[in-house]
Amino acid sequence: MRESRYNIWTQRGDSVYVFNSIGGSLLRVTNKNYRLLQRFLAGDEKGGCPPKLLADLAMGFMLIPDDADELALLEHRYRATRYDTARFGLTIVTSLGCNFDCPYCFEAKHPSIMDGEVQQAVLQILDDQLPTIEIFHVSWFGGEPLVGRKPLLALSDAFIERCDRASVEYSADIITNGYLLDEETCAQLRARRSSERTS
Repeated sequence: MRESRYNIWTQRGDSVYVFNSIGGSLLRVTNKNYRLLQRFLAGDEKGGCPPKLLADLAMGFMLIPDDADELALLEHRYRATRYDTARFGLTIVTSLGCNFDCPYCFEAKHPSIMDGEVQQAVLQILDDQLPTIEIFHVSWFGGEPLVGRKPLLALSDAFIERCDRASVEYSADIITNGYLLDEETCAQLRARRSSERTS
């Protein structure tokens, strides 16, 4: 067994976390077990690394067989998802405007918010896909998507209603600067199956 080159390790307090971008897996490892794992990876197979830890790391693609071709695994994953018609995802911009003016941002900040006509067009796209999909995922984007909170919430409600009626799994995430995430907004997003990612 060897470590995947697609692992990202980070230290937090008394634990080390490893994320593998092929499996999309995240695992917490105690500092003690991390040291034992490092000895195991250096060739000390009798150094006391817990078998459960090795099994968990293998399950998450963090440890792979010595002869594994990770590029082939990535290509297989890409092909499997590219032609998977059971999943449908959209990135939706509710507002090109933003409440900040960060100098590093590449977005042109037009003070526009998604109107009703565009919302209806987006709903029509989903309606066309619903008979053939099992999973629908939305990434809310911008500008700052919470500047366009009203259309975001209205579309979320419509997506949930349509997906539930069609027995399609719905989820969403939002990429936000976080400034407009007060308690009420967080509760509204949670009720609409959205998770937040701040940028």
